Parts: sequence; C-alpha cells; structure tokens
Amino acid sequence: MKIFIVTGEGSHYQRIVLELRKKHEVDHIFRGRKFKIDNGDYHIPRLFGFNRGFLLLAYLFTNFMLLVKRYDVCMTDYKCIYFTTFFPIIKQWTNIIKTSFIYDIRTIPVDHDDREAKKVENKFSRKLAFADRYYQGITVITEEMKNYLQNRYRSFEKHVGVWESGVDVISFRPLDKNIRLKMEMGFEKEDFICFYHGAITNKRGVIELVDSFRIIKSRECNIKMLILGGRSFDQSVDNILKIIDRNNLQDTVRHHGWVDYAKIPEFISIADLCIVPLPDIDWWRVSSPLKLMEYIACGKNILLTDMVAHTNVVGRTSNYFWVREPTPESFAEKIEEAYKCYKENPHIFYEKGMAERERLVDKITWERRSLSLQEYFSRITETE
Repeated sequence: MKIFIVTGEGSHYQRIVLELRKKHEVDHIFRGRKFKIDNGDYHIPRLFGFNRGFLLLAYLFTNFMLLVKRYDVCMTDYKCIYFTTFFPIIKQWTNIIKTSFIYDIRTIPVDHDDREAKKVENKFSRKLAFADRYYQGITVITEEMKNYLQNRYRSFEKHVGVWESGVDVISFRPLDKNIRLKMEMGFEKEDFICFYHGAITNKRGVIELVDSFRIIKSRECNIKMLILGGRSFDQSVDNILKIIDRNNLQDTVRHHGWVDYAKIPEFISIADLCIVPLPDIDWWRVSSPLKLMEYIACGKNILLTDMVAHTNVVGRTSNYFWVREPTPESFAEKIEEAYKCYKENPHIFYEKGMAERERLVDKITWERRSLSLQEYFSRITETE
C-alpha cells in the first residue's frame, strides 16, 4: 500500500510512520528546521521564518506529490487538512482520483483561554465538518474521543477508526538509576524522587501537585519532586515557581526546562514514583496519555488520577497508586502512602512496578498500535 501522511509536527507521527514502513511505502511531509528529503521524510521549513511560509510550501509539495505518486491513502492532521482540498472535492464527482483521504485527530482543543474558546471550537468544528463531507474516513485517538465528538459536534457520516498512542519500548525501558544525574539535579542519594514531565498549564494538575509538597515537606523531608518541561516565561511555570518560593520549597521541588526527547528515559530512571496528575475533564478524559505509557515501559511505580483515559490503559485492577481528586491534600496523602511502601521494602516496591510493566507493555507498543491503523486503511480502501 502507498501511504502519504501530511502533518504539522513530525515528532507526533514519527513512530507510527516507522511502523507503517515495515510493510508499506510511506511518504511523510512535516515541518522541519530546514528543507531536507530523507528516505520518504520531507522536512519543510518555515519560509523566511514565517509559519505561513511553511503552509505555502507544504501545500505545494502535497498537491504535487498527490498528482505524481497516486497514493492509496493520504492522511492529514488538524493543521494540514486543507492542503489536499482540491483532490477530495474532485473525488466526489469523478473516479479518476483513487486516493482515499483520512483526517486524523489526536486531540480536541485544549489549553486555550476561556475568552478564545468559542473561536477555537468553531474552527475545530469547521474542519471536522469538512472532513466528514469530503474525506473518506476519520481516525481518532480513543473511543471516548469518538463518542465525545459525536455528542458535541455531529453524527458522522463516515466510518471512524481508532488508533491510540504507543510507546517506543527500545528507548523507554527499565534503566539503572542514574545517580550522577540525580545529584546534578540537586538531590541527595537517599531522596525519594517523584517525577513529572510534559506540558505545564493551569488545567493539568501540575500546580496542585507542586502545592502538595507544602504539606509533604512538613512531615517527610526525604520526599522530593522533579518537574521536567515548560518554559521559564510561561504563566503556569511562573505560578509553580511562586509556590516554590512562597513555601521555601527550593530544596524540595526542582523545575528543569525541556530536554531532548531522547534524554527523557535517563531522567525517568532517577524517579521512584512517576506522577500523571491530569484532572478528570473533557480535555484529558478523551486522551491517550503518552507519558503514562512511557512510565509503564520504564517499569516505574505510578501515581495517577482516576479517570477513564488512565483506566483504559492500565485497567481497574492495577497495582498503581490512585488519587480520586487532583488536590494538594489528595496528592500529599498518596505520595506519602507510596513512600511508606518504599520504606517498608524497596525491593518489593521496585518489583511491583516491573510486574505491571510485564502485564501491560505488549499492549502499548507502537507495533501493536499500528495494526489498528493498518486495518482501518485496508477497510477504507477496500470499500472504495
């Protein structure tokens, strides 16, 4: 099968593209730092530093390749859905175009200001309606997202497929604790390290998580926190730093900015308890949280909020630590509970995380996830 994938961000699709290439011919257009063509990857830069320059170049390349290569499937994301406009519309009236067009949705609108909500929602809705009218199929990240979109926006005319996030189990695997890195981050060798990595915004539970250490510090000084991600000029990061300063948590909670994705497993290695603090709201309820799968693949003990996006991955009978409400008090209680288990027997604590990895890891690999997408592509092309 000849597959063409057109996306704004290459990193979000890199692993699924690699899996598809094991059995299919795949070309992938995405935004890159500089123009480069490399084994089917088309890195398209911002023209003169402007995002509209990328949109123009990617639009021209997309249409040229659709004319020349005659793909079986073309899949676009939210940012690039209109790049193919000419072809799916013409396809409605003629059999000349054999390509099946798929619109892929990895997230609903999140992290927007309440004042911009209506504008953002309307833009999202228009793209969804366009795909449902002119594309041959739509894929989403979870069944919950599928149901949410149908209830909130429209009943789909097209068949909707589901393929979830996966994890690279070669990169994300159990590693020996990097004591040198732990010390470089300002911790002591005997400290119990809680860990979070990813975006930092006001509705991800991270601020409440940091605030919980105001409570924890007064009762147990060896429990520490490392947060990886966010930019120093972000308002949410500023809120976290204010909590740290106001409560004298400088030696308890450490914030480190973004690091290269390939280095994240080393940072996870120093963690004793990884935390996924997302609140149970629509934004995250419909998601397939990648960081959760990365923590699982690394064999870590995990504290996570009780919502369907998490239970879909690990099940209801998991031996992980659960918090019902993402409040500072709830986080403090459960972190201290995990620390107590660790202190009673560090070896059993470690083995518990590894046992959960053994139970779950085969279900969350990119290889496993790609099968769902390949089956969907086959179903759509066979019905054409």
